[in-house]
Amino acid sequence: MTAEQGSGLDFNRKGLKEVIEAVEAERVDIVLAKSVCRIGRDVYKTMECVEWMNQYGVKLITADNGEVNFKPANDTIGFMMTV
Repeated sequence: MTAEQGSGLDFNRKGLKEVIEAVEAERVDIVLAKSVCRIGRDVYKTMECVEWMNQYGVKLITADNGEVNFKPANDTIGFMMTV
């Protein structure tokens, strides 16, 4: 578990790095966040991050929007509105 207070504009954050390491080591299957913008505020980088987690079989679940599951066939505009 990791918690941080920092800018979602910076993808080089300690807490996000810990999440990435846990995903890569297959230690997690769900990532919980208050909202998608807690992962990142850059829409395209955030979409890439969510898609990357999905490729590892990891779900991103947010308090604001439930499960976030970006796939290229999904509505990108709808995803962007949640960020």
